[in-house]
Amino acid sequence: GLSGLRWWNGALLAVTDGGNWVRIDTVESGDRLTGVGAASIGMIRGPERAALRGRAHVDAEALDADALGLAVAFEREHRIWRYARLDGPPWAEDFPDPKW
Repeated sequence: GLSGLRWWNGALLAVTDGGNWVRIDTVESGDRLTGVGAASIGMIRGPERAALRGRAHVDAEALDADALGLAVAFEREHRIWRYARLDGPPWAEDFPDPKW
């Protein structure tokens, strides 16, 4: 399934339980959404742009966007990785409380 639907850089983005991102370009008329354009899917990459392996490592569950880029939260092997762009390598985000 898709999780964490967010608006970012003129498109809708989401992440999947299988370790992928989904980008959906929108078609608008004025301030109204009138349809969707191209859609694409790609792998969420790990450090050194390596493919993620194993169910516990790929399970992306949340997505957020801010001025730094994207934050992807993962289940099972709990972590938050930050991305400046979808096809780039991540950097780790520290949890506010190490007991998490």
